[in-house]
Amino acid sequence: MPNHATGFEIRDIVLETISGAEIDIHLLIDEFNVYESLFNATISADFVIDDANNVIKNFPITGHEYLRFSFKTPGQNWVKCRLRVYKIGQRQLERERRQIFILYCIDNTDFINAQVRVSKAYKQKLISDIANDIQTTYLQSSFINIETTKNLHHIITPYWTPSKTISFLASRANSVKYQGSNYVYFETVDGFSFCSIESLVDKQSPIKNYIHQPANVRKDNPVGYKPRTLDTDYVALQSFEIKNNFDTMENCMYGMYTSRLLWHDIQNKQFGINDFDYPSSYSNYKHVEANTVQGGSSYLWTPKSDYNQQPYGELKVYPIGLPGQQNYVIQWMQQRISQMQQIQNIRILATIPGDSTRRSGDLVSITLPSPEAPINDQQPIDSYLTNRYLVTGVRHVLNRKQFVTHLELTKDSIFKSY
Repeated sequence: MPNHATGFEIRDIVLETISGAEIDIHLLIDEFNVYESLFNATISADFVIDDANNVIKNFPITGHEYLRFSFKTPGQNWVKCRLRVYKIGQRQLERERRQIFILYCIDNTDFINAQVRVSKAYKQKLISDIANDIQTTYLQSSFINIETTKNLHHIITPYWTPSKTISFLASRANSVKYQGSNYVYFETVDGFSFCSIESLVDKQSPIKNYIHQPANVRKDNPVGYKPRTLDTDYVALQSFEIKNNFDTMENCMYGMYTSRLLWHDIQNKQFGINDFDYPSSYSNYKHVEANTVQGGSSYLWTPKSDYNQQPYGELKVYPIGLPGQQNYVIQWMQQRISQMQQIQNIRILATIPGDSTRRSGDLVSITLPSPEAPINDQQPIDSYLTNRYLVTGVRHVLNRKQFVTHLELTKDSIFKSY
């Protein structure tokens, strides 16, 4: 359906047994969903199956199968996936000879991850090198994007799963290029990444610009409303929901504005205090919006705020490590606490026409209308929520009629100064 914004193409949906037998279940699929998230180590999918031949019994489906499928937006490259079946859910008899059930699938690395443990000493190694070794050696895969870290660490892994170990490494990684500590470990349909959120948002321009255009507003005006065409439909937000706007109480309690670290050196019997302050450190890090915007800074805070008056938003006591085995806690702990809380402040769930090129980690922009009366026959935009967003979650939904993509969009800053 290339003449429609929600058109799509599917090449095959094939079940494979470990013995090599295959069955095409394309005609049995009512709908399928493909999920990826910046905060999930692997991708997943589920398939709603309308079955009148009892393939569960006759194939059979036993949880040892792989499911191979390909889809794309017209004119784009194919998205090819091969996931492992791990569960059948919500199985029910619709009629005498017809059943509906959901087939749940995950990346095969999830199965590998569940069956192995990492117990290894890494001495004086970069965290990025340790993560790469675990990914290749234990999970039998590789990174398509790995950002080099700084500082040599001494780490002994205590029989954790590979995924838990790499997530632990991400929690204390510092980039060579950026000053913050907000590494994430995730998979998209293209592959695995181990990188900082700062590297994902440090781009000159968004990869795509979306606009919410109500059906009765089709005028050319400064905020970009345009007559409806196929091209404008491709970038039109079909719907959106503002899930989070701010939660200053949570920000205070979880250490976004301030935190105090009590560090101690057990060998030299020394200790010290390190206080973190959000407004004074803000310009040290890359944010979704530029640090300087119209009217001042893009931070989620005003100069008259009292949120940073006390340092006890988050209180941590932590050793700094032995000589030659420093953990550089002053460089990552408080920064990560604040940065990971910042990215949760503004969160929008948006639905767009199906786009097989959209990935978690993309930087996009959106234009949102302000819910108020038109001014001079022009619809005002929301000057705080408009502009750049980081895509932290993607859900592709394909059914018999259309293809839509649900996006989780977040930002840690605002387009116009408060």
